[in-house]
Amino acid sequence: MRRFAAPLLLALIACSTNEPGEGPSDGGTTPTDSGVAQGPYFHEDVELVLQENCQRCHRPDGIGPFSMLSYQDTQPWAARIAQVVADRSMPPWLAHETDECQPPAPFAADIRLSDAEIALLQAWAQNGAPEGDRGRAPPAKIFPPDNLADATHVLTSSQAAMVMPGQDAFRCFVLDPKLDATTYVSGINFLPDNPKVVHHALLFLDATGASDALVGPDGSYECFGGPGFSDTQVLLAWAPGAQKIDLPPQMALRLAAGSKIILQAHYHPTQDSVEMDHSTVELRTTTIKPDWVMQILLIGNFGQSLGGDGLLPGPHDRAGPEFRIPAGEAAHVEEMRFTLPDRTATGLPIPALKIVSVGTHMHYVGTDMKWSLEHPQPLPGEVPMQCMVQTPRWNFEWQRGYAFDVPIEDAPEFRPGDRLHLRCTYNNTMNNPFVARALREQNKSAPEDVFLGEETLDEMCLAVMTIAYRNPF
Repeated sequence: MRRFAAPLLLALIACSTNEPGEGPSDGGTTPTDSGVAQGPYFHEDVELVLQENCQRCHRPDGIGPFSMLSYQDTQPWAARIAQVVADRSMPPWLAHETDECQPPAPFAADIRLSDAEIALLQAWAQNGAPEGDRGRAPPAKIFPPDNLADATHVLTSSQAAMVMPGQDAFRCFVLDPKLDATTYVSGINFLPDNPKVVHHALLFLDATGASDALVGPDGSYECFGGPGFSDTQVLLAWAPGAQKIDLPPQMALRLAAGSKIILQAHYHPTQDSVEMDHSTVELRTTTIKPDWVMQILLIGNFGQSLGGDGLLPGPHDRAGPEFRIPAGEAAHVEEMRFTLPDRTATGLPIPALKIVSVGTHMHYVGTDMKWSLEHPQPLPGEVPMQCMVQTPRWNFEWQRGYAFDVPIEDAPEFRPGDRLHLRCTYNNTMNNPFVARALREQNKSAPEDVFLGEETLDEMCLAVMTIAYRNPF
């Protein structure tokens, strides 16, 4: 199945969260021989790091499981904080430079802690997490409002979702902004109503009315991995700590008249309580035409060879290239290739595309994904084969895009005739905790062969990119 869909920058700032069943540390302080607690100290040293990297999520109204606004809130969790920053599972940032992947430019809004910041938090925990001098605390950080300024559309489902205890749930809600003309979107935002159960959300565009055949009387339907139809565009990916998107004046997304928005919510329920959710989507639209039109492309998910492109031969194929991850394989690899055509399916010429941000997408069996851009006819100064992004510790629960920290004019270019090379690695064993959990939820005790598809234990291999091109309209 070929996916060539399209829009938006995926932004995320999130911080340390405790795993289920893991509680705070015992706390305490470690005095020196003089009786004075040894630094570093919370107010003088640690608090500023938490303000810049953690407090957006870890505050009373945030989605983190505990607050880090005060010493009293944070100190019991010192050991756990030191652990998750040391293994770099927090803040959650999956794109890493590796021996085989050096992206062409730095990523903007990089939330990874420096080695010095990690060492500081570890030393603070090891020395008993002392408070220090409250008089030397930095000023409290003021966080911007969660709402989108000057929103023109506030959309929510006709009925609240009921989230039952037990299994995770994926549900799509059809939202109609009632656009009677082509519209440009300069801002977009998702506001979770019930942070206890809203794990992440994706916004898709339905410009053809495909959701009409799927939606139920309550305005929603079950879905996983996508909206249930292929002719779509991604508008936004939201995960804990994500910020609203405000595009600069020269950039916008284009929505055709009559377009609807599909909100896919992933609900991670509580163990014993029924929860309700009535989350909201905000848009800011304008009729002013921007210089640059932005879109997101999802490229991959090929289930067969396509004349040199598509799915490539793999190590466990039985009769020609097939997307199949055998049960018990801990490092199975699927590779794909895609050549950018010079025209769209409707015959329109494809211009040179500026790659503004990059990302990867797999499901629970995935462990590592890398994709590269090949220029058969490189321009002066271009690298003929350039790795764009690698997520060597893939985690389905922390999906986001990674924007290159360069002006649009200087962003990497994707031109007709250029090729993408995708490599996805999977662990289909019980040693993969996501596989083990998904099997338990389905009352299964052993892995099964996994194929390309939309369901929980199906898989995907998708290169995600935000592109921009000069507005031809």
